[in-house]
Amino acid sequence: MLADNFVLLDHDKQIYVNGEQLADSITITLDYPLQNWKLIYYYQSPKLLVLYLLGGGVIGLFIIAISFIVLYCYREYTRTLRLAKQQVSFVGQVSHEFKTPLTNITLYAELLQEKLIDEPVPISDYLEVITSESKRLTRLVQNVLNFNKPAKLNIKPVNLTHLVERVYTTFKPVLAKKSLQLNLIINCDKNCMINTDEDSVLQIVNNFLSNAEKYAARGKKVDLLLNKNDKQTIITVRDYGIGIPNHLIRQIFKPFYRINSSIIEGIAGTGIGLTIANQLAQQLNGTIQVVNENPGVAFSLIIME
Repeated sequence: MLADNFVLLDHDKQIYVNGEQLADSITITLDYPLQNWKLIYYYQSPKLLVLYLLGGGVIGLFIIAISFIVLYCYREYTRTLRLAKQQVSFVGQVSHEFKTPLTNITLYAELLQEKLIDEPVPISDYLEVITSESKRLTRLVQNVLNFNKPAKLNIKPVNLTHLVERVYTTFKPVLAKKSLQLNLIINCDKNCMINTDEDSVLQIVNNFLSNAEKYAARGKKVDLLLNKNDKQTIITVRDYGIGIPNHLIRQIFKPFYRINSSIIEGIAGTGIGLTIANQLAQQLNGTIQVVNENPGVAFSLIIME
């Protein structure tokens, strides 16, 4: 230690010596009344070569660690990118194969409607559902094929009251098979008119209800709500299931993302439904809002006037 090597002098006379007298030293002159005394501390200079080696070793280890981290991140990024491309390619190929049979289903459903035009309810209603749903599925396939590309919108006056009533009629028996009661709540006029793209709104709301059917069967019921004020129109699908963790709400809109939970086990899905819905909402000058309720979760399409 530094204090183990020193010499105490009175003028040039050694009074006390401790330790070795090394090459490097510091001389301290004491204050009055010992102004004639000097204290000389001896110390050993560090070897520069050792310092250089130690410093170089630390820097080398740091560079190696950073290199491993960068390499790992790059490999993970390329793996994720490759997987995403494979998923997009697979979904695109499958969707392309769907186009022809869907076109035939729609064509023959329309022909059957013409032949059975005088048939009583509910046959005519059933045919209308088959036709509209086959057309909707065709649009969904087209949206998948044009994934990440802006959809072609047809902006026109749309009666949202009639639209949600039609959605309710379509989904009520579907949800009933899952023991889910669908409740329709309309808080506006019978003719709730706004300028928007009907197909896009239908696709977004249908996606909300499809997700409720898949993931919220434990809740036993689903609410479909239409609200309108001077500034905005809101279509909400609220289920009574287990909800979504708040920290994952933003994640669900990412392409191919699916929540890692026991609730999705055995349930098929691509993870792009909400991604496409969010893209469509933005094109409609709207937003999708997700709010955890108690219990359940509410998905809302908000369209600004």
